[in-house]
Amino acid sequence: MSDINNLSPQKNRKTRPLSPKNKIRKAPQRRPHILDKHIPRAIRFITSDLEKVFTQEIASMMVIGRRNSMKDVDVVIDLSNYDAHSMGVSRYHAMILTLDNRVTLKDLNSLNGTQLNDLDLEPSQEYLLEHGDTVRFGQLNFLVAFVY
Repeated sequence: MSDINNLSPQKNRKTRPLSPKNKIRKAPQRRPHILDKHIPRAIRFITSDLEKVFTQEIASMMVIGRRNSMKDVDVVIDLSNYDAHSMGVSRYHAMILTLDNRVTLKDLNSLNGTQLNDLDLEPSQEYLLEHGDTVRFGQLNFLVAFVY
């Protein structure tokens, strides 16, 4: 398990979309870690003020957004409890995908956008998501911790 107190945002790391051939490019300052070859069993989301934490078990496809009714059953990571509507989170805001021992984040053409390590994501492009990254859905910020 990860120690959330030892996490710090990785602001200096450059985040790039995955190439069309799905080659993963690692940031040069980051050393490879043995767990990089394994998909985590869960992802922990920690609010930027470190006051709220929730953990989501990994699935191959997880839609992030807010549920307004029973119609929104596709939303796996519901941010409604975090004042998501007033923070600019769309009902179908972003998606986390797991495939081939990697975890990626994709903006679903949300109105207020998604950021990964302070980089605005291009809609429908997959970006490598790693332990210690910061993500922003609209104006809602989280630190990401992988649980193995």
